[in-house]
Amino acid sequence: MEVIQVILILLMLLEARECFNRLYGGRRWWVRPPLQNRDTHGFFATNFGFREEFKKNIRMEKHIFEMLLNFIKERITRNNSNRPSISPECRLYLTLCYLAHGGSKQFYASSFKIGLSTMKEIVAETCDALWEILGPIYLSIPKKDEWKRIAIDFNSMWNLPNCIGAIDGKHIKIFCPSNSGSLFYNYKGNYSIVLLAVCDANYTFTCIDIGAYGSHSDGGVL
Repeated sequence: MEVIQVILILLMLLEARECFNRLYGGRRWWVRPPLQNRDTHGFFATNFGFREEFKKNIRMEKHIFEMLLNFIKERITRNNSNRPSISPECRLYLTLCYLAHGGSKQFYASSFKIGLSTMKEIVAETCDALWEILGPIYLSIPKKDEWKRIAIDFNSMWNLPNCIGAIDGKHIKIFCPSNSGSLFYNYKGNYSIVLLAVCDANYTFTCIDIGAYGSHSDGGVL
């Protein structure tokens, strides 16, 4: 009788250990089997090398892509000893594809053969890197001398004295964020964030503000 009780206890402990491992233990695999051939059959592997399709996919020439990659490569490179890391080229290409065409995140995750959560993380991290590195270079706030040059250009080119910028706003449609009420609901009847931009006399952006609630007016954002 005691032997049977000991065996039952051991079986219960074994089952409990298996349940614990399933909930909190190591992964069964780092990359799910259907996704393990992404380096040969994923969208990046099959399309990146085709120059004819390159600009259609990301709306950018190859040399511009390489320039962007050089700027942010160090920030988006990942090294993981447990699994093969997704290359910075693939990360940037995926992000630019998504920004160029929009659409379902699940579609891009399936096309590039990566997990949905990984796709979202890659896009967010790459966008942050692009903004943090390129923002101060291409969208730095003009200095005093630049404001004077812009005013001179507006006066000479458009006959607008003392003008330092043309300003306008654009609503960017989004899905309603959770628990946001009507903050993002705009006068057009959908949900959005506001892009407010200023450009000089040559149509070059000088200042932008992104992310204000869609319910705000241009004046409110300004």
